[in-house]
Amino acid sequence: MAGPGDVINTYRCWCSGIDDPSQIAVTYSSQFFEFCRANNFRGTIISYHQRRESFADEQFSIEHHPVLFSQRGGLLFHIGWYAFNATVAMKAILQRCDVLVLMTGTHLLPYWLARLAGCKVILTEQCVLWPKLIGRKGFWKWIHYLDRSFFRRGASAILSLSNDISDQINELTSGRHGPIFSFFPTYRSTTFDSFRPNFDRSSGFRVLFIGRIEENKGILDLLEIATRIRTVGRDDIKIEIAGDGSAMAAAQRYIREHRLTSIVTMHGHLARGPLAELLKRCHTVILPTRSDMLEGFNKGIAESVLALRPWISSKVCPAIEYVPGSGAEVPPDDPNAYLNAITSFVDNPHSYASAVSKCEEYRAMFFEKTSSWMTALGIAFDALFASRGQASASD
Repeated sequence: MAGPGDVINTYRCWCSGIDDPSQIAVTYSSQFFEFCRANNFRGTIISYHQRRESFADEQFSIEHHPVLFSQRGGLLFHIGWYAFNATVAMKAILQRCDVLVLMTGTHLLPYWLARLAGCKVILTEQCVLWPKLIGRKGFWKWIHYLDRSFFRRGASAILSLSNDISDQINELTSGRHGPIFSFFPTYRSTTFDSFRPNFDRSSGFRVLFIGRIEENKGILDLLEIATRIRTVGRDDIKIEIAGDGSAMAAAQRYIREHRLTSIVTMHGHLARGPLAELLKRCHTVILPTRSDMLEGFNKGIAESVLALRPWISSKVCPAIEYVPGSGAEVPPDDPNAYLNAITSFVDNPHSYASAVSKCEEYRAMFFEKTSSWMTALGIAFDALFASRGQASASD
């Protein structure tokens, strides 16, 4: 079970020997295709991309299956996810799958059906289970309660994107769960080979936001920061925004109403090439994720390090734990603190240069195939099967 991406297009790119140009990181679905090819496994992939479509060839069957009520709140949202996961579980049973690899870690109750049918389940956890600074609350408490037994006895193995995620799994299960294997998002070194530190301030200091345009990703806080930049008269600071999401219209309206067009530029979602050019032009990457967000890593931190552009973020983003000193950590949900970090980078070139140097130190970790999701998946398979042959897709 993949995520919300256009997996059919990713597969066509992979068959042509290229990475999906819509993504700057190596996609998990392309790593899944590579893993299956390397082991001569047959694979079925179900994505919850909004465009309903299906595709099949001799080795792979791919389906886009939107989640009902995914844009709704409350009980309907949870019903939609349970229905989707029940569909995935039943497909796994009907196709006699040996292993079910899930890019999710919630609403797991339906996957007991696959377990009872003899299918091993590997969970991939990309998000924390609850906001780490807020804790469990509301209806999610019941979801976590229902998921706990699956974490304990249903999951054959768990792939975790950060220590924060692993810590919450340990807390939820009181340490009783299958083996946990860690991984990082992976990037091609060729994407960043041409990047050099940007110390040129002749056209101003450029701050870049990369990510979904959502309130809990901090987009409105970012625009508040822009308002304060104008108020204090720092016309040498510009903000650029790359991404799209449900708060796009609200953000554009805010920019118009507060007359921020001379400070803020919105680019929408960008493919890998244009995004790389935007990264080259900027000086720092800002990731003001709010404390109510289920942030499991935040790839924007990795991308800022790879681009040699120091980041500005808070401990809501678990990725900063792995790259200390390569950016500025500030208190979450505090626009003033973010503004102070920006102006500190502008006015203190030595501090900025020190962070750039740390970026250079950490880059290699995101190029290493040994820390990729595919490698973690292989280790999990080795742990589950005495011989890869036992997992032959010809069964």
